[in-house]
Amino acid sequence: MIGRALISLAALGSVLWPAVLQAQSGLSVNPTDAMRSAYSDRDTVEVIRHSVGCVVNRARGSAQLLLRTLPDTNDEHRLIYGPISARLDQCSWMGVEISNVLLRGAIAEILYKAAFSSPPPAESAARVPPLRWPDRHSTAATLAPIYELGRCVVADGPHQVHQLVATEPYSDAESAALRQLRPLLGPCLPEGMTFSTNPQTLRAVFAEALYHWALAQPRR
Repeated sequence: MIGRALISLAALGSVLWPAVLQAQSGLSVNPTDAMRSAYSDRDTVEVIRHSVGCVVNRARGSAQLLLRTLPDTNDEHRLIYGPISARLDQCSWMGVEISNVLLRGAIAEILYKAAFSSPPPAESAARVPPLRWPDRHSTAATLAPIYELGRCVVADGPHQVHQLVATEPYSDAESAALRQLRPLLGPCLPEGMTFSTNPQTLRAVFAEALYHWALAQPRR
């Protein structure tokens, strides 16, 4: 089952993981938000990664096309609820519930690792422009801030995000990589904005932003 993306644009009172991302960043990373039932442990994430890897192997073209679409648009939905969903049903042996944001991030991480195994160059020559949703798009106000956060963080710290996606989810290395990103978060948030998400959604958004950033760099 593929669920709609869930992003909470509100500051939560008590955030458990990792606390280092809260201070002075405006960003709360919350492992007990509305998505906790689907993404609550390492084993579940491993099932998702295996299933999405199978999807990419069987429908790479559709997976690549998906990442060229704007999130939560008709173009995205046609791919997700068509060829992607059909392959996901074939690839999952126990059923998978995943948000569109996590699905896109998992695909981006797989494609990025396949195409860009080396660390990013010391100096990047190209920046990725912000996503632009159609006027009156129903969820643009919800999705735009976190995707813009990903774009901005990757532009300022591609090496750090490369290190993040090289880690295993729920590992100490992942926590350490997220701590390394802390100085980049505050400058990438509009003044006065705070929002809450969970670790795997944050990783997914950063992974997709890194994939788009890497594609935009001139070939060497």
